[in-house]
Amino acid sequence: MKEDNKPIDIPMLMPERLVDVDVVVWDMDGSLYRHDGERGTFKESSLERAVTRSAIRFIMDREGIDEVTAMTFYEETLLDEVGTSRVLAARYGITRKEYFDVVWDLDPKGIVRDFEIPKRVVKKFAELGKQQILLTAAPEAWQKRVLSFLEIEEMFFRRYNAEMFGKKDEVFADLAREFNPARVLSIGDQIHSDIAPAFAVGLRVFHVSHPQALLTLMGGEST
Repeated sequence: MKEDNKPIDIPMLMPERLVDVDVVVWDMDGSLYRHDGERGTFKESSLERAVTRSAIRFIMDREGIDEVTAMTFYEETLLDEVGTSRVLAARYGITRKEYFDVVWDLDPKGIVRDFEIPKRVVKKFAELGKQQILLTAAPEAWQKRVLSFLEIEEMFFRRYNAEMFGKKDEVFADLAREFNPARVLSIGDQIHSDIAPAFAVGLRVFHVSHPQALLTLMGGEST
């Protein structure tokens, strides 16, 4: 579930300064698309329900138990500090990636929504020659599915997923060392995971309060 998104005092990038940006770092969940859950988040969304069903089937197959018992066990795994993936990886002697590859191999159709404007902006940045990076806390299996569904796989020269880092702060710090941070823009919907840590290491930032907000980066063109 997404973090608290209380606003903090961080200056956003002004569109007339986009010419000074060489690298654009995109969040995926909530930025390239929205959920149909509570306030547009993962909570109580179609994706959360699909992942839950998939995880329960995974547990049933591994344990040889009925659905009700598997559901009870699954709910217990959610209490772990890292989550279900760590509990089941340890229990079954597999990697978290092996768990994700099965449980998160889901069809995005009918799950993701409001992706039309973000998709246009990604393509526009590609036309402008911006280097685009995808930085998501979602598993690689879901990342690949979403990019294929949106038909923007080739727009990103680098992708980070849940299996590759602990917190996004680590990645932002690495990017600030690799590139001139003043010429890197972080785009995301979550203040405390996408915006604040990027700003803290000198990156420019843009908060996606709604997909429509991204039009600001394209000179405010209409939909």
